[in-house]
Amino acid sequence: MSSTKRAVAALAMLIGLISRGEGAANANAKEHGVMCAFLNMAEAGGQISKPETEARTYLDQILELNMSVSDKDWTAEFDTEKPGDEGRTFPTAYKDNDAKKHWEQQWQAWYDAKKRAKAKHVGTTKNQDYKPITEETQKRAARGVIQQLAARASALAAKYATLAGEAGDFGEAAANIDLKTAITGESTGTKPAVPATIAAANPYSAACTAQSAAKSLLATFSCVCHSTDAGSNDECVTGAVSQQWSGALNLDTALSNLKASCTATKIKHTTPEAITSLLANFRAACTTGSGAGQLKVRFGTSASAPTCDGANTKMCINIDELFTTAGDGGWHKIAWYAKLESAAEKLKTAQESARRAAAIVDTLVAIAQETVDTYKAAAQSRLPHVLPPPSADTITASAPIKTNTNKNANCEDNEEPNCTGFCEWNKTEKACKLTDKAQKEAEQANQETGGKEGKNKEGKTCADFKTEAECNAADGPKPTGKSKFCGWIGEDASGGDKGFKCRSSSFLLNKQFALSVVSAAFVALLF
Repeated sequence: MSSTKRAVAALAMLIGLISRGEGAANANAKEHGVMCAFLNMAEAGGQISKPETEARTYLDQILELNMSVSDKDWTAEFDTEKPGDEGRTFPTAYKDNDAKKHWEQQWQAWYDAKKRAKAKHVGTTKNQDYKPITEETQKRAARGVIQQLAARASALAAKYATLAGEAGDFGEAAANIDLKTAITGESTGTKPAVPATIAAANPYSAACTAQSAAKSLLATFSCVCHSTDAGSNDECVTGAVSQQWSGALNLDTALSNLKASCTATKIKHTTPEAITSLLANFRAACTTGSGAGQLKVRFGTSASAPTCDGANTKMCINIDELFTTAGDGGWHKIAWYAKLESAAEKLKTAQESARRAAAIVDTLVAIAQETVDTYKAAAQSRLPHVLPPPSADTITASAPIKTNTNKNANCEDNEEPNCTGFCEWNKTEKACKLTDKAQKEAEQANQETGGKEGKNKEGKTCADFKTEAECNAADGPKPTGKSKFCGWIGEDASGGDKGFKCRSSSFLLNKQFALSVVSAAFVALLF
């Protein structure tokens, strides 16, 4: 059982056991118990369960890797060498540039990402976790994936920020201000003063009217536990209150004395449920009746009801006037009561926001891990190679790009729901195949290249080399974007030891992953 629930349970038991004495001593013991619980609860404040790690932590990591695989022309936009972080300011010239003005919202985040990545030596030999990606085709492949992950992460982090609010606490502080304000009528809960705390400090009759006593917990508490009679300080709890209300009530002393009398219901922090429960206890502790078409409500004991003048056995508050038949009266007219209701609602909202934020963080953890895995796969040349789109000049000047003519290539492993893009579901064969258009393009490309695999001067293809050493030493025409003729490459894109043999270094390791990257190549690289 939580400390708050134990405190509420203890209070309920205390209230149930206490009976009003026939004399003055302990006559307001029940009221004392209720007000102590309120005072201790407001003092403790609310505390919600927040995510252990903020969303920004994971977003920063993702943006750093995203910047590290981005195009050089793009990263050059962010000049981190300018003094005083001048480059962090969005360029004025871009504000009216239709192609670039939408960058402004995330400009500083991108700039900071580049600066952090540079400081951590991401993508250099100095960083053992994120080593250089030496092949441009691998960097391009990683870029197509990571930029989409970064865009998704940025959107999630924005939602997290909205939930957390400007203070980053999901609204917890605002709820606690309401709790503190309930104590003294001012936001610290420690500086009681007229008229915020109570309308008047003297005499009792002016201080303990409904409107005055309703201003704060301290005002209400003082009216039921401070007697105007000399030596009558036991009406709440024997020996609990030492100050006689004979002149102007010293509010600081009253607050100190009342706090000292409330040791039975101390708690670590409160919850919306505890506040709601204690408000119900307060309503139950009030004496209610009706008369003259109006609800009669009194808090505290009066031997001569409805007289409440602060004398022995008449320390009470008549709050009838707060309950009218006009439709706007009720418990919420008690200022401290309304503040506690507000605090309960804010704590409830804050906890729900924090719960949703925690779910966002869990998603960002997964995205960050996928980003890291993608980067490291590129650094180890394990991603499919994505070539730049050919220009008009290079189409005729460069060697034709080879295309796999196998109808099932990249499609055969897809089930019907995932058979999209350049694949389509063959209902007759009940299999995923290349579309007719894609197949024709593949066959045409194959005819242009003669259907021949690259051979070296000796007429050998990569398949002719049977050992890893021979494979790595093989000399021959290097595929576009590759640094060598052949590579000792396995079929397992995750780095396993399955199916290693000497292959053309442009071999695609994972067909299903290739599909996602090739598709991503047609998406705008900038988010």
